[in-house]
Amino acid sequence: MNHKWKIWLLAFLMTVLLCLGGITIYQVSVDPFGVWRSDTTAGYNNYKIAQKQTERVFKMYQYEMIKPEVAFFGSSRTNYCTPPEWPGVTDEKVYNFGITAVHIPEEKFYLDAALDIHTPGIVAIAVDLLQFSSRYNRPHKGYSEDRLWMMTFHRMTSLVSKLKDTVLSFDAIGSSMEVTEASERNPDATYYDRGWDTVRLTRWPTGRAKFRQILFRYHTNTYAKFRRSFFNYKKFEVMIESAKKKGVKVVMYTNPVHADFLMAYDINELWEEFEFMKREIVKLGPLWDFNYINDVSKNRDNYIDPSHFKISIGRRITSILGNNASEEGKDFGVILTEDNIEKILIEQRSAFDEWKTRDTAVYYMLEEAREDRNKARFHQKAIRLIGR
Repeated sequence: MNHKWKIWLLAFLMTVLLCLGGITIYQVSVDPFGVWRSDTTAGYNNYKIAQKQTERVFKMYQYEMIKPEVAFFGSSRTNYCTPPEWPGVTDEKVYNFGITAVHIPEEKFYLDAALDIHTPGIVAIAVDLLQFSSRYNRPHKGYSEDRLWMMTFHRMTSLVSKLKDTVLSFDAIGSSMEVTEASERNPDATYYDRGWDTVRLTRWPTGRAKFRQILFRYHTNTYAKFRRSFFNYKKFEVMIESAKKKGVKVVMYTNPVHADFLMAYDINELWEEFEFMKREIVKLGPLWDFNYINDVSKNRDNYIDPSHFKISIGRRITSILGNNASEEGKDFGVILTEDNIEKILIEQRSAFDEWKTRDTAVYYMLEEAREDRNKARFHQKAIRLIGR
């Protein structure tokens, strides 16, 4: 009887191991999150749609796998709008670690963990005014300090975490099925390229509808609720200084929002906050500033919506940052330092005031929207002034 029990137990264990082995082979071959260096096969696993909702999970594993020489950090403007490119560095060694709606405390955890895993030569960090608001320091789905701890503690704990998140879970198996189905429908497409979401902006609504929608929402809600967070500023300072101590060249820069958003800053009494952010960052080192009235921000054709610029603008930004030089004859990008910041901020404010007087109809429309918050009335006027 005891012998039969051992045979049944052995048979059970062998069955479990065979099942786990089969699942593992299938999961790694599909590689729904792009973290196992599996071959990409058109129509089978090329379109990794599972990455869409899991950037807070898969990006650290990809970063560990790629070990980039240059890494971009930032919010959705980095994630969607900034191709992972850097002059003089092969594309395979540039990674986009942009995370949608990332706030400073969360970004600090990612950067600290990333530098513990691998130290790149250059980290380019895009800063955004909203990242310094206490109103948006909320947890996001997929973020896990336990995962980051396991990845940085030891190679074996990192492997266990990776297997749990991307292979041996029902969510991961479901993601593989989604990827194979999506790949059959899109055999010639990819979703993420070295952390960069290549699809999101191509799926954005065309015309001015999205532009008007985002402008109204941010103006009457997001910016109206802004609250300065000294905690976030301190976290940012510690994050930058920690990266520098590890020998990383840190390149800080602002992304350009459209001039309509700058008007929203002003009407919501955030212009001083906007300047305060630049002054605080410059204390930590030079800041490449693209967020002011310039050749790009004045033209709506350069934007998908007032917050997100087109990929062609992102390529110009990476080129300027990599070459550490502005484009000849173009008003786009200026280096702020402690020596020149006050002079340049005065010039930027003057340029904004001049633009405001040239586009008074939009400015008055935004002032009115802040008072009555009537979306229908706003859209009626915005269609006439901004377009369909």
